[in-house]
Amino acid sequence: MQAWGYVSHQIPLLSFASRLMNKLLAERDFSGQEICHVLLNCELQEGTRVVRAVDCRPYEQQGRSLRLQGDHDDDAEVVGIYEKYLSRPALHGELTYLDFLANWNTSKRDGRKWTRWSRQAKPRVLYYFPRYKSNPQHHQYDDFCRVKLMLAHPHRDPNELRKINGVEYDSYASAAEFCFANHQHPDDYYGTPNAEDRRPDPDEFEEEFHEPDLLDEDWLELARQLPDCPPSQEMVDLLGRRDIDIQYDWTPHVGRYADPGIVQGDYWRQRIAQNPLYMDVEDLPSEARDTLNAEQRIVYDTIVGHFQCESEEQILLHVDGGGGTGKSYLIKVLSSHLQKLARNRPSPIWRAAPTGVASNQIMGTTLHSLLRLPVDRAFTELSPADANALQNKLRDVRYLVIDEKSMLGLRQLSWIDKRLRQVFPARAVEFFGGISIILVGDFFQLPPIANKPLYFDGPLKDLHEASGQIAYRAFNYTVFLQKVQRQQGDDQASFRLALDELRGLKLSIESWKLLSQRVQAKLGQRDVDSFVLIRPMSHTLDPTLPHFKFLGKRSRKCSGAARESCGQWRAL
Repeated sequence: MQAWGYVSHQIPLLSFASRLMNKLLAERDFSGQEICHVLLNCELQEGTRVVRAVDCRPYEQQGRSLRLQGDHDDDAEVVGIYEKYLSRPALHGELTYLDFLANWNTSKRDGRKWTRWSRQAKPRVLYYFPRYKSNPQHHQYDDFCRVKLMLAHPHRDPNELRKINGVEYDSYASAAEFCFANHQHPDDYYGTPNAEDRRPDPDEFEEEFHEPDLLDEDWLELARQLPDCPPSQEMVDLLGRRDIDIQYDWTPHVGRYADPGIVQGDYWRQRIAQNPLYMDVEDLPSEARDTLNAEQRIVYDTIVGHFQCESEEQILLHVDGGGGTGKSYLIKVLSSHLQKLARNRPSPIWRAAPTGVASNQIMGTTLHSLLRLPVDRAFTELSPADANALQNKLRDVRYLVIDEKSMLGLRQLSWIDKRLRQVFPARAVEFFGGISIILVGDFFQLPPIANKPLYFDGPLKDLHEASGQIAYRAFNYTVFLQKVQRQQGDDQASFRLALDELRGLKLSIESWKLLSQRVQAKLGQRDVDSFVLIRPMSHTLDPTLPHFKFLGKRSRKCSGAARESCGQWRAL
């Protein structure tokens, strides 16, 4: 089509655009729309350009003019566009068929009144049919040359097309070859000789960024294999009137759901109001801090000392550690003692996690419910009313503990940063609105879903992910919890070693032999019944290695505990 001329004259782009349009047409059903347009006498297409169909068949195969009998004495004659061109007045004798089709207004029957389009108007878009092959070896090549001559050379008889400069050639192909070699004509967008249909050059277009494919869980793959048989309306209407419904004894169910809130639709709203969520944790004695090991005590003394001194300095801290190193216990002790130090004020620490299960383990909330983060839509600023409600909730919070940081992605961290800046406008220029953040977890565990992990250091094209990466790199201190608290005793030393080797994908022969003795096939039923079911994971842990390499370069590992007294407290 002539429209492609305003994009590029290169065939790869033409073929690319054609395939793109064909793909769009194939993905949609236009038959119903077409029928409606015909029935309602509506135009099938509308655009800013005028499209004209050009019949490229030989003259004898094209349609003839029609003479219609009207209500008046004069008959109305409908003349084809090519026939109108051949019978044009003498003053338009040098007009080419291409110029005639694209730039002239020929609606008037009197050819002397034809006018050329204004300079501001763009030429018509010409839709050629059929399109003959431009390969000289193809049997349609002679027709291809005939169309090229028909568009470029003024003529009044189709048989004149083989005559050029007074010399008549035996075929259209011979005449066209002479024309191609000696004449210069405007591009008619019908094609060029020897042009092959080529696929676009991969380097010609900018590479499109695609999110990496996500592997679905096994149960999702299994669900796709089930037949898509939703209940019909007839089946829905029969509910309550089937034999199984009529014969069932409904007596035990009568009055079970008679609560007025259920009838009125506000049952859960009433329940939430009756059971407000408090962030208070179990009251632990002050001696509980003595049960913390050296690494745990570093975190404890730092946060407690910071709170007692009422320091305005922000703490951005990593707490890393494998399974059983006491991360959850540390959070519990720290929250209990900060809650006690706050006395009659609300707790200054809030605990949150990416998932509900993880948040329940630390007596906290999910990040999405706390900060009203989006789940399946784009991030937006809170309305003034919602922002005010969140400000009231976090008014006294100075420390936000985020557990299971391995499941937190760069995009989510960016959203947390933006939301806290909105909640704390007085310190909006600082990361996370100036509130202290403690990221707790183990990057060897579950990665985030459909999100770049925090330790990702590759190129980023998403602005939220780039913003999250900048916020993540602001965490400049890390405490590693290395002592396993859950499996104590010398008899568990080999098992602790095996777990640590599994975590780092460096299983030794001795650990492999130990674990091989504990498979189900070699144990009795009593031992099997005492198993705790562990879901196997298929994700690789290799991507976590750049995180620790990054921490080694940019973070300072804590080696000593800060004092608890206000005058002696210092930043890590």
